[in-house]
Formats: sequence, C-alpha cells, structure tokens
Amino acid sequence: MTMEADWLRDWIAQAVQCMFSVWRDADEETFSADTSASIAYAIGTVSVILKEAARDALPVHTLCKLPRPVLCNIWSHLSLHDALALSRTSTALYNVVFYSPELWTDLAAPDGEPKLLHPDDLQVYVKHSVAEPLHVSLLNTGEMFVPQAPVLAQAMPRIRSLRLDCCDLPEYCAPAESLRGSFTWASLLRVLAEPAPHLVSLQLRHVEGELVDMCYPTDVCIPINYSLFSGIAPSLRRCRLGSILLPPVAQCGAFENVTAFSYTISLGIFHVTIALIMEAMPRLEVLELASFTFPTVPGGHERVYEAVPHSALRILIFSFYVMHLRDLACIFPLEQLQELWLTVHTTHIYKGLRELYSGTVGMRLGLQYPAGIVTCLYIDGSALGPKVVVNNPGGLADILSSFTALVWLSVHEHLFNNIIAGAPPPLPALEVLCVCLAAPSAHVDGWPDGRHPARDSSGFLINDSDEPPWEFPALREVRIGVLSGAYGDGPCSIALYDVARWIRHALTFGSAPGAKLDAVVLSGVWVADMDFCAAWKALMEGTESILLEEESDPRYFPTDDMLPQTRSASLFPT
Repeated sequence: MTMEADWLRDWIAQAVQCMFSVWRDADEETFSADTSASIAYAIGTVSVILKEAARDALPVHTLCKLPRPVLCNIWSHLSLHDALALSRTSTALYNVVFYSPELWTDLAAPDGEPKLLHPDDLQVYVKHSVAEPLHVSLLNTGEMFVPQAPVLAQAMPRIRSLRLDCCDLPEYCAPAESLRGSFTWASLLRVLAEPAPHLVSLQLRHVEGELVDMCYPTDVCIPINYSLFSGIAPSLRRCRLGSILLPPVAQCGAFENVTAFSYTISLGIFHVTIALIMEAMPRLEVLELASFTFPTVPGGHERVYEAVPHSALRILIFSFYVMHLRDLACIFPLEQLQELWLTVHTTHIYKGLRELYSGTVGMRLGLQYPAGIVTCLYIDGSALGPKVVVNNPGGLADILSSFTALVWLSVHEHLFNNIIAGAPPPLPALEVLCVCLAAPSAHVDGWPDGRHPARDSSGFLINDSDEPPWEFPALREVRIGVLSGAYGDGPCSIALYDVARWIRHALTFGSAPGAKLDAVVLSGVWVADMDFCAAWKALMEGTESILLEEESDPRYFPTDDMLPQTRSASLFPT
C-alpha cells in the first residue's frame, strides 16, 4: 500500500470514527431521519473511496457499537446492493447485516421498484438471515433465473412476501440466455409449486421491455397449468398477477383465503375469467382489474351477461381503455359496494353513472397529471361514494352535463382553464362552490409559495377570458382552500381583491341584479393584499360575510387525492 493510500485510510478512519462517536449513545427517538440519511450518504462515499484506495480499511468497530435502532435507521437509507457491498468490507459489519432481523426487514421488504439482486446475495440472505419469515423481492432477467430457482424453492416455506418481476427482453436486444426461446420462465413457475405456509403477499408479473421501462405487461401471457403452491398457502391474503393466466378453479386452492386480488392483462378480460376469480376466492373483498377492454355484450344489446354474486365484495378498482357501464352493472353487484374506482378513456361513462347513481348530490373534480380529470361522486351525501377517473375527457361540460342537480361542487383550480374547451352547463341547484388550490410544486418556481401573480399556471383568479360567466342561480357560498394536510411548507397565499374580481366576472348567481353570496370562506391560506382594508371592502360588495379558517374543512377539502393508484397502493401493501 502506498503512502498516499495509508494517509487516506487513516484520514477516513478518523473522520468516520469522529462522526459516529457523536451518536454512539443515540436512541431511535433522538436519531432523526435526516441525520441518518446524511450518515448513510457519508458511509456510501467512504466505502467507494476505500474500495479504490485501501480495501478492508473501514473502521467498522465504531459502527458496530451504535445502538441497533440507529443501525436500522442508517441501513434503511441504503440500497440492498450498497449494504451488501459494504458488509463485505468487514467480518464484523457482515455479522451486523446478516444477523439482524430488523435490518433485513427494511432491506428486503418490497418497497417501490423491485430490487435487483445477484443470485449469490439471495442465497446468502436465505442462508444467514435469522429474520422469520423472509421478504423477497426480485427482478429477473435471463440468466438470473437458473441459479435463483433452487434458492427460492428451498426458501418458499419461510417466505412471507414474494415479489417477482420477470422481464422478457425484446427480440432485438434479447441475449441467447434470455427468457425468449428458453425454459427459464417455466422452471421458475415450477418453483411456485412449492408449499408456502407463511406467504401473505404475492406479486407475480411477466413484463416485456428494457429494465428501465417495466410499466407495461407483455401481450404474451404465461399460463399456470398446475396448482400454485400445491394448494397450500393458508395465509395468503393479497395477490397481484400481471400477464399470468389463472389455472382452472380446481387448481386455485391457494387463493381460497385471498381478500385482495389484482389482475392485469393486456388483451382483454373475459366474463369467464371474472367468474373464475369470484368462485376461487369466496372471501374476496377487494378486486382490481386492468386491461385494454372490459368484456362487452356480444351482438349489441341483445344479450346480457349473467350476474356473478359475491357477498363479501366491497371495493372494485377498474382500469380499462374501453368499457360500458351497463356491462359492469350486469356482472357485479354494484349496489353493495363501498367504493367503485373506474379509469376509462371515454366520456360516455358519465351518462351511465347518471343513470346508475341518480342520487348524486356532491362532486369533487381533481386533476390527474399529465392529463385527465378525477371525479368523485357523493351519493346521498355519503363520502364513500364511487370514484371515477377519466383521462382526456375534453372539458368540464362533458362531466357536468350529466349531473345538473348537484348541491355542492369542488373543482381543482387548474380545471377552470379547461372551461375554454366548452362552457359548463348551468347548475340550477348548486349551493356551494369550492375551489381547491394546487400544491405549490404545481406552480412556477421563484416565489415563496410557488405562485406567480401575473403568470400563475392556474390563472382562475385572473379572468381575462371572453367566455361568459358560469351560471349558478342558487349559489350561496364560495369556498377556496387547500387539501387537508397538503402543505408541509406552509399554506399558500391569495389576494382578497383577486377573489372579489373573480366572483364578479366569472360567476353569475342569484335571481336579481346585485345579489350577494351568504359567505366567502378562505381555508388554510394566507391573505396577501397590500391594502387589506380596501380588498376586504371590495370582496364584501359581493357577499354578506367573509370567513377566514386556519384549516380546511375536510368535508370539502379531504386528504384523499382521489387517484386510483394511491388507493391501490394502500389496499395492496407489500
């Protein structure tokens, strides 16, 4: 080792020892996440330098003396690959990693994107981890299947959560040993025939594409022609399958106790598949289906699908490019559902919703990036009404023309720019209009709260459009606020004068000229008028009272972002 390497090793050792001595006696409460993240970054930097200059020189004795909660906090900010590489620099640190159930729970639990494991790392984890049961998350491509298959087969009785994302590379870039034209996928499926007595969560996807693009399932579906886990998976509760064909009902014994099931397939889901799912999973409470087309009635309207009764079902999450609501209502018992989530790409769905849910009294309209409107219906005043997501709907008129009897309406502020695509119809029964302000990150940068007074991307308060005002004959109250708990950096600001001008030019209400609102309510925002008294007076010209609330009313501005992917993640925790 050269003199420069010796100097670098000693300098790093002293720096790391000094850094960790400060937190040697720290506990889980006083050791903040920010501090642990900084230390984790420092560890990663030090380890990279040590690999180049002086291998095996990391002063791990100081690290090993830290309290275990502190170690867990540090390791939670490291990728599994970095943690394994770092553990190999010292026997002492290796023991800390591989004999710590808490660390392995954090490292190996499927969190976000699947972790790419080397087969040797998987084998070491299964062999040395004392955490019971195991959590395994694998991204498999080609040659990785063969060495991982026997390891998984051996560990299956100990696994609690299993996530397998199997990538089938395109033909133009697929190596000879890849899935295409090989038996590696079939060999892995044979591993899934092993009993899994402790398995609670399963995710199995067959995808096609580069490793950086794993969003879409392949058109080629892999069949399971045997009993999954030999029918022995009594603890299995959550299951997600992508581009996997289910076996016959007689071979679905492993799904008997499943309560949440997600099924994604590209070409289409048929009625027989839905009937199979319902029969094989009698305890099913949550069902998520995603495909290009929902099964339509052959021959037009002459044939109606037979209903599939299921007394336990309470939540449906559907994502289909083409779907008719009448077909959905024919198959599923929609009247017993607590939640109905629909993602479609056509606007005719709203006419069907109007017929199905004629008692809709309230509606929330949110914005789904990069395009699309999220609609939440409130049936008979209930906050657990069906939720509908429509991509590229064309305008507010397409939605509201089917629901002209609304009593209250909440609209995302960016959607007011959408009015130019077609003036919304008058809402003769509307009494309360709510405007939900966008998060600061959704606005232009350079201002303390992200809002630009002249070129704000929302622009609903700066009404320079020639469109006629929106008609609300029965309107009595206007509320402007933010989603409950949405602003960690503080509330955004708004000017009373801009609100007064917007009400005066963009809205029409009352039956006589000069009519006033009962109240204007500003919730969870800062008032930012230079001349507060003049702005207050201008706003009072159009309302009887002004209320400033410190927090938004959760009835109109709840924390729910109404996105189906968020709801799906909460129902299928890893």
